Amino acid sequence: MTLRISDLAVPSALGSQDLAATARRFHERQLEDRPDRIAALIHEDAEMTLLANYLRTLRGRGSIMAALARGREAEIYQAEVEQCELLSRDILLVRGQARYALDDSGVGVSRVWWLDEFRDGLLWRVEAFRTEQAALDAYASRLAAMV
Repeated sequence: MTLRISDLAVPSALGSQDLAATARRFHERQLEDRPDRIAALIHEDAEMTLLANYLRTLRGRGSIMAALARGREAEIYQAEVEQCELLSRDILLVRGQARYALDDSGVGVSRVWWLDEFRDGLLWRVEAFRTEQAALDAYASRLAAMV
């Protein structure tokens, strides 16, 4: 079954602007802000699959922060958030553009979608995707797993 964004979007809930501001700050400023400010956005038990880490899964705030500080990857990474859409009470679909290091020493620049899930008001699970449909399929899988 193919999902469309209009099938999943929910009306804005109280605090959705705060979630969007947190997501925007994390994705756009993760390498410009002081590390302690970015760490304060991340749940201690977070799990993230980030472009700055070649889409490999990281677990725990410490591992995530270490990956964000890693040499070439950190120097190259840059993102701009274009839109945040609330899919459920604690999950945003974030759309933007990113520049990131590739495994083969190259540089990628592309549109990117992130599924940002919050726990206790902090980023808990973040996954990056190269297509909107892949992000929506991942969201649908999460929903199915909760049933």
